[in-house]
Amino acid sequence: MKPVNAPRPINVRTDSVGNPVAVQVPTTIRSPRGRRAANQRECSQRNHIPFKSSARSVATTSLLSDGQWLQVAAIENLWKVNDEWWRGAEKEISRLYYMLRLENSQQLTVYLDLITDNWCRQAG
Repeated sequence: MKPVNAPRPINVRTDSVGNPVAVQVPTTIRSPRGRRAANQRECSQRNHIPFKSSARSVATTSLLSDGQWLQVAAIENLWKVNDEWWRGAEKEISRLYYMLRLENSQQLTVYLDLITDNWCRQAG
């Protein structure tokens, strides 16, 4: 059985207060059976990348251009989710969601897992 809309790891550069300023969609690796291997790793295996002011903007037209950094034009929405706390510290969900507008006008939802301090792209 395969989970529907499973989150995908994503690299995020943040500003001094922790807000996303650029995102990088990881390279997708196809296995011999055609499955996406790289993006099926747990989000907890990825850490956020601090923003460096010397980083140059990369112009792209699609999130399908794997490995390219895309600048965040605006944070359109922000919300926090705390759930399943009654299941214990190992199963608790605590996330800070960002709905982003990228420099190429695409919209993307990412979240910071506040327990593991790792970023994921919300699929779906």
